[in-house]
Amino acid sequence: MKKLLFLSLLLLGAAPVWAADVPKAEDLSLREQVGQTIMPRVLTGQQKPFKKAVMNGEVTGFFIKAKEGLLVQPNITAKNQKRFIAKQRKKLLKTIRDLNKWAAKSPHKIPLLLAIDYEGGTVTSPMYLGFKQMPSNMLLAASGDEQVVSDMYAAQAREILLSGANVAFGPVTDVNSNPQNPIIQTRSFGDNAAQVGQFSAAAVRALEASGVPSFVKHFPGHGDTSVDSHYEQPVTNMPADELWQTHISAFQVPVDAGVTGVMSAHVVYPQVDAENSAMFSTKILQDLLRQKMGFKGIIATDGLDMGAVKGVSVEEIVRRTYHAGNNILLLSGDAKDVKTARTYPKRAADYVVGTVASDQPEVSAEHIRTSAQQVLDLKARL
Repeated sequence: MKKLLFLSLLLLGAAPVWAADVPKAEDLSLREQVGQTIMPRVLTGQQKPFKKAVMNGEVTGFFIKAKEGLLVQPNITAKNQKRFIAKQRKKLLKTIRDLNKWAAKSPHKIPLLLAIDYEGGTVTSPMYLGFKQMPSNMLLAASGDEQVVSDMYAAQAREILLSGANVAFGPVTDVNSNPQNPIIQTRSFGDNAAQVGQFSAAAVRALEASGVPSFVKHFPGHGDTSVDSHYEQPVTNMPADELWQTHISAFQVPVDAGVTGVMSAHVVYPQVDAENSAMFSTKILQDLLRQKMGFKGIIATDGLDMGAVKGVSVEEIVRRTYHAGNNILLLSGDAKDVKTARTYPKRAADYVVGTVASDQPEVSAEHIRTSAQQVLDLKARL
């Protein structure tokens, strides 16, 4: 049965053409190493503008969204729902098929990481991609049963793999401590750090055991904010000790459970670092996450097109995110302007190659190399 399923996926074109051996970072040029750390967003049906970047090895993969729910709001009814979801699924498979086909023609034939925000509750993007909709994390946690959470996330992993994608940007590990929070809400497992950590770890174990790397988010916690980081810069002015007890400690549990990745947040925590949001903060990503919490995996930014970084140039974003210690940059532009967004991977590589060759490099070539190697190790594991 498994062999038949794999052959079916090959015939559909969704399954990636894996290289016989994933190369080492040292076998790649600096430009190609940068590419292994850059992950733009692609909207289903809008993959063609990124063809050149994929074939040139300028991207490590994509996080996949649909324009429905993001740019347009379709009228979905009980009568047309089944047909709509089937249409969206077909579009997703075609997008993944094209991306993998182009990756197979890249210089080293390195496979792509293809990530999905697969959540339930207020997040409806899985349905717009043609996936089955999950219950919210808060509803799952209300069962009080880790097995319920594990079973649901194992089912999620199967859905992701059947589509040809291979990474889960989840579970959400934010503690929903602020009733006025406009963005986390039922995406969270609850308002208690111990419970959130417990169920988040159960989800992580289920995803990872099913062959889908998971990235907990949004470190060190987005649950106390009162504004949406998609549009504004949130600030959580909580004492460091309280922040640890009520938010950060929830992330320690999935970290100890072996989560592959951690996604950093577009949130400023003045009592920890008054000058930088988490994704730009060495104090948060290096001193706290790496040193205190012992995380050895991959750190990814949240989407770098969000309102919290509005007006910052691509080059400055790249410099600051690398300097803070991020390994994968979700480097996207305005979803309405794909023509400009498609240039970002090349701009990132041009900037890094240029600054590394200068008398005063603004980016560490060693950090680029080690980040690329972490990503390549993940791809070899897959």
